Amino acid sequence: MNPIPEFPRYNCAKNAADRLLLCIETDKLPLDPLEVLLYGGCKVRTYQEIATSRNLSVDEICSALGSKDGITIYSAKRDTYAVAYNTNRFREERIRWTLAHELGHIALNHFTDFIQSRLIGGTLTDTELSILDKEADAFASELLAPNIILYSRQCFDINAIHDTCRISYQAAGIKSNYLSRIERYYLHDIDYRLMEQFHIELIRA
Repeated sequence: MNPIPEFPRYNCAKNAADRLLLCIETDKLPLDPLEVLLYGGCKVRTYQEIATSRNLSVDEICSALGSKDGITIYSAKRDTYAVAYNTNRFREERIRWTLAHELGHIALNHFTDFIQSRLIGGTLTDTELSILDKEADAFASELLAPNIILYSRQCFDINAIHDTCRISYQAAGIKSNYLSRIERYYLHDIDYRLMEQFHIELIRA
């Protein structure tokens, strides 16, 4: 059983999101994380669908799954993933973030690398769970609002980020603050590839 990282691997999460953006060959924002999950062969159901099929309330499903937002279940035997999410959770932006967050857990191999995270109510401590959730959030932030695309378009305003990426104002504020503090963006090969994919012209140094 692999140990949970001591600290969130933010760069790893960002790179994984960038690689996925290249893989799905998208060139527009906002990105639809539900489409990406389905494209990857992941089974997706809403809490409401599960509640109806089992003659339970949505609150009972939330309690049983241990989350009011969403959850990913991994079958090691079949090597398959299933995501369930709650469509009653506040705004559309919250739902989109939840789906991208769950996609992050999958893309970052949280269920295959750390078997203690596979089961609902598993053996993760609160600290370990927080670390993996922070990684998944970092992934979601980059997937839905890729840094190099926003930076190269000088899209730093909170409202502009919110409207372009369809993320919450809170998430847009964090992204705006981060991008506004960058004095110089040091580009890597993956940044150039993303810019080309999103039809942004830049001469290589």
